[in-house]
Amino acid sequence: MISKYSANLTWEPFLYHEMQIVAGLLLDWKNPDQIREKVYTENLFQYKTQKSIKKRLSCVFRRLRPLTVFLLEKLASWRSEEAKVIILLSIYKDSELVKDFMDEVLQGKLALGQKELKDSELMSYFNSKSREHGEMLNWSESTIKKIRQIIKNMLSWAGILNKGKLERIILWVQLRDYLAQNEAKDFLLSIWI
Repeated sequence: MISKYSANLTWEPFLYHEMQIVAGLLLDWKNPDQIREKVYTENLFQYKTQKSIKKRLSCVFRRLRPLTVFLLEKLASWRSEEAKVIILLSIYKDSELVKDFMDEVLQGKLALGQKELKDSELMSYFNSKSREHGEMLNWSESTIKKIRQIIKNMLSWAGILNKGKLERIILWVQLRDYLAQNEAKDFLLSIWI
């Protein structure tokens, strides 16, 4: 049986700078092997070990894969607020756990006008998912705690969560319209557009 959820988020944080760097290189070079070589030899991520670069670069490529050229261009060159939303979209498309959390919890809260996201709600969500998806029963409590923290940090980085309060994101109209027309309506509902 294929697992729906993965604990990869424990070592795959937001990766803002790494995503912007590789998005720009993809637009210029297109060849992942050349990009890998450049990132390794020039240590563009400024990491201490090649192992760390390899691990994170693999995640970055996987997250960037579903993005269109339009989104890659905006990620590589736009101001940070929009770039962070595009990164969150890439995580939403890459991680079923993040997608389901945003669709089930954030959309529901925002639809009801609830602006607070409590730790207890995150715990309840994960407990519920653990009962539905057996693979999560094998995760340690520290893994689940770390994933909850990473999800909160990702939402904070993207500007959606500020000290436990859900914040409305105001996107540039061109980006909002593009996302609405390109299979990202559920994502837009999750970030309270």
